[in-house]
Amino acid sequence: MVQRPGARPIHVVGPWIGGEFYPQPQYQPPTPFFFVNQQNVAPAPAPILVVNPDYTPEVAKPVMREYSNISNPYENFKPNAPKILLLALKDGTLRQSVAFWAEGEKLHYVQPDHKQESVLLTNIDRESTKRFNAERGLEIKLPE
Repeated sequence: MVQRPGARPIHVVGPWIGGEFYPQPQYQPPTPFFFVNQQNVAPAPAPILVVNPDYTPEVAKPVMREYSNISNPYENFKPNAPKILLLALKDGTLRQSVAFWAEGEKLHYVQPDHKQESVLLTNIDRESTKRFNAERGLEIKLPE
């Protein structure tokens, strides 16, 4: 074995695995404990406790503040909820719809719960449909 100048051999203890030598740490004995005889040491003085009988903690007073230069910023607020249209059928039933379209002789519509249904255009009561929606402030244009 060739050694480089200034190199010292080291002694390693550990297993030989897979053709390589993995060193294991050497056992170090624990540092001994030192005990001090405290018989002649004066005891620590007791802490001084001062009680203020007039002390009352502050109570939180939450305040809601809106920082806006508009007196009522929500005055013209209109949520983006879908407008539900009513489709009146000739048999007296009402169907709710958020969207509709015509294909041939059928009117397809989407209910508020996202179910897609269809009805024949001849079964729709056009006058009642327009009246019910007008009462709710909605305009509906049914296909011919």
